[in-house]
Amino acid sequence: MRILIGVWLLQALTAGPLWLVLTGQDPALIALGVATALGAGLIAALWIGTLLRDQRRLTEARQSERLAAAKARFQERLAKHKSEDAARLSALTQKMGSSRTRLLKVGLIAGGTLGLGVALFFAQVFTAGLLVAAFAGGGAAGYGIRGYLSRAPGSRCADGPMIIDDRDAKSVCAGRPRLLRTARS
Repeated sequence: MRILIGVWLLQALTAGPLWLVLTGQDPALIALGVATALGAGLIAALWIGTLLRDQRRLTEARQSERLAAAKARFQERLAKHKSEDAARLSALTQKMGSSRTRLLKVGLIAGGTLGLGVALFFAQVFTAGLLVAAFAGGGAAGYGIRGYLSRAPGSRCADGPMIIDDRDAKSVCAGRPRLLRTARS
């Protein structure tokens, strides 16, 4: 409304001197009319410039208010999303923590069982090895002792090898025939 009243006033101020210029015969009056019209045009240009600048400032202020309101809504939604994400992350962390504990327990039990199985396997192999070594050692010792006893001085036969009679548990020389006692006689 201010602009419209200002434009009407400007038209009235411009129309008056122009009417004097067009109807007048005096050169001084014509120069005065032209100067008045130019002055009114300059004042009108400055006035319209300030009005447009004020209008631009008002538009910028409104736009700034809209942007501030939009920014506030955006910040509010962002805060809401952050709180929802934090709640989801907390629930996920708790869920993962319980599954990690369960996984740790299962891993410890499986590892302990596997370790015990390996230890029992090696113990069984070691025990079997000890038994084999004991039997081999016993057999070798028995063979050695038998050989030693068969070569002992005084137990050698001059005629040939010695035969062990298991019924009497006595050794007999094979070179000379002897009568062996039997269970029937």
